[in-house]
Amino acid sequence: MDSEAISMALAQGKKNAEYLLIHVVETAGALLFDNETSDHETTHDRIKLKEYKAELSSLDYKVEIVLGFGNPKNCIPQLANDFEADLLVMGAHGHKGLKDFIFGTTLDAVRHAVKMPVLIVTK
Repeated sequence: MDSEAISMALAQGKKNAEYLLIHVVETAGALLFDNETSDHETTHDRIKLKEYKAELSSLDYKVEIVLGFGNPKNCIPQLANDFEADLLVMGAHGHKGLKDFIFGTTLDAVRHAVKMPVLIVTK
């Protein structure tokens, strides 16, 4: 889903835009220790973000990355609003049906908490 969301964002902003790639780590370590955690998932996610940045920067895109920690429903809006984004592009890859009802959706919570339009990319 990452590549689809990134491709859609690049199609919207072209090379004139500034991009912030956000990923939120939700592991127990991230919830307890925030950015002080160094578990496998956090390390992997940090590497992936750096790879995305390097690839896009080599193509002359202006890219920043941030690895958030905790609940994405809270973290994504905070980071997007702080960045003063004009558009938030999110990939949809969560629960379906009853699980959405029980757990709620990150997309729904985020779209109500941001100050910009949200483009949802699905597969």
